[in-house]
Amino acid sequence: MTFEVVDSGASRIAIIRIVNPPVNAVSLPMRRLILSSLDDIAADAQVQGVVLCGAGRLFASGIPLDEVEAGIERPALGEVCQHIEMMSKPVVALLEGHVAAAGLEIALSAHARVATQGAKLGLPDFRLGLSPGGGATQRLPRLIGAGAALEMLLEAQPHAATSQLCQPLIDRISTGPSPLDEAVLLAAELVEGGGWTRTRDRVDGLLDPMTFQAQIRARRAQLRMPGDELPARIIEAVEAAQLLPFEAGLALEAQCFDDLRASPRSQGLRRSRHSEQRANRLTDLSGPDVTRIAVLGPSASMLRVGGAGVLGNLGVTLFDPDGDRVAQVREDLLTKVRPMLASKGAARVAAAEEALLATSDPEALGRAQLVLVMGLGQGETLRATLREMAPHLTEEAAVLCQSEQSDLGASVPAELKDRVFALAMTDRDFPARAAEVSVTAGAAAPVLALVQAGLWKLNRMVVRGQAGRAMMIPTLFDTMMAAADGLVRCSISPGRIERALLDHGFARSPYALLMQADGAAYLARTMNRRLRMGLSHRVVTESIAPVVDGKTSVMLDYVAADMIETAALPLSDTEIAGAMTAALANTGCRLIAEGAAVRPMQIDAVMLHGFGYPRRHGGPMAEADLTGLRSVLELCKAFVPIDAELWRPHPMLQEFFVNGLQFRDLDHRDADVRAA
Repeated sequence: MTFEVVDSGASRIAIIRIVNPPVNAVSLPMRRLILSSLDDIAADAQVQGVVLCGAGRLFASGIPLDEVEAGIERPALGEVCQHIEMMSKPVVALLEGHVAAAGLEIALSAHARVATQGAKLGLPDFRLGLSPGGGATQRLPRLIGAGAALEMLLEAQPHAATSQLCQPLIDRISTGPSPLDEAVLLAAELVEGGGWTRTRDRVDGLLDPMTFQAQIRARRAQLRMPGDELPARIIEAVEAAQLLPFEAGLALEAQCFDDLRASPRSQGLRRSRHSEQRANRLTDLSGPDVTRIAVLGPSASMLRVGGAGVLGNLGVTLFDPDGDRVAQVREDLLTKVRPMLASKGAARVAAAEEALLATSDPEALGRAQLVLVMGLGQGETLRATLREMAPHLTEEAAVLCQSEQSDLGASVPAELKDRVFALAMTDRDFPARAAEVSVTAGAAAPVLALVQAGLWKLNRMVVRGQAGRAMMIPTLFDTMMAAADGLVRCSISPGRIERALLDHGFARSPYALLMQADGAAYLARTMNRRLRMGLSHRVVTESIAPVVDGKTSVMLDYVAADMIETAALPLSDTEIAGAMTAALANTGCRLIAEGAAVRPMQIDAVMLHGFGYPRRHGGPMAEADLTGLRSVLELCKAFVPIDAELWRPHPMLQEFFVNGLQFRDLDHRDADVRAA
């Protein structure tokens, strides 16, 4: 944090600048500094006003997730906001960039707000299963009414400061070259005017009580489930802005925050966010600015990966020895992405067309920093392709080869050693961004940083695997299929499995995922090591459509009847979902013990972003923690007779239970998964 005093006319204005890179998080040290700075200003008779701003054209973001997990220490956010609001000298907040969560709550407690034209305001706490903790449920309705306040709180999307929804929050939009000067000028005007209204005393959004209540009722009517605690509690807090004194409303919000923080939903969502933040990298080293990739392989793969590259503002080189074929792929790709780019203007479309190249000349690969070789497997075709391209690549370029085997071994020419990595990616009919890179022992950090940067531009969640170990993505897919097959063998119909998992929050049932997988590769992986055929294998070999019109097909249920081996188990839908979680957590233990994964959060990240695991449960390892390892262990033991290989409790699972440990403890151990 920095502090300075400037003169504006006859007034002296203090500038408090929040400096906490990279996102100006409102951490405990930052909260303490804000309070101490305000106390100094309050005691200084030579200073008449205050401007709060952020560093690097960014105001402030939220409280660090680790603090939320551990329990927020004082001064809490609410205390900071109260202190700002009750200052006897005017406080102006200068809003630039993304102003989110705690940052926006601080801004709401200021006496006036200046925003740049590009500023975006949002309260994303809902995505973590939380309500605001700094008074937003009380201040927002006073400024913009119940309907707009609930839109910001429940939809948790950023809104432009210039939008109709946010206009009542902003006192001045900066249009000049120096937003800070405009904020200082506004603070001086408030000083010279001799008065301002605190947000707690504003009634702009409370003037029409009947409309206010109608908007509350409308939101309650929209609740998907009447007993859904999260939105219900937030609606209750917003309603309190009209019905209760300000201090009582703040107390209700604080209780709401504490209750929701302890809820299983919020714990699961926070574990999901933790996995996404910590597992999404290969190295801590910052990567180069990747500007061009090359893609080769089947047409469908070039369309999918090349399209993601174009949308990610990358230059893309499509390569195929057949010039006519690759030219057609380019035209098909442009037809696909033009409508998506059109909203960004004709210049963006023209730039994408210019940056998308189609070539049959391997020398053109030399322009690419990252080459993705899709769908060539691990045989002689891949070896020949890598040998052909090697002389044309720069010494810094890296190559990713789509493969379900983590060690590409002899396929890699000597000149590309430790620059070629196996890649497993998930592609579904729902958002699935997981990309697992199997890192070789000799890979240098700069090479990994380049790979990481390229995959991020392709909008991928990057998970670090280990060359020579099992790959997480295919292993976890096989686990889901084996668990579903096992449930079918004990008279649980595919339709019942689908209902139980969808109700639990899964994006798709296992057999629906099978429709989107490489069936031949699945058979090759599993038939050799499994002693008996399951329903999933019959689906592939007999070309059965598992899902028709979005529902489990009658044919699938009919075929499943032939696979029953035991009398029906009296399982509830919750127990069916629990059996799936137990199988995945058990497999996760094996992957960690074998060195394929280093952290449980990697398993969770793959399941969340590869297989549609419900975010509110955090992933299978997180859900095992939250459910209790005793329950997971008991479920595993109960299903051992159905499939011993799948459900026999792994020693790690038993060890953690006996010693009172949780998988999250392993996420925080000293060794760092991100080390290169």
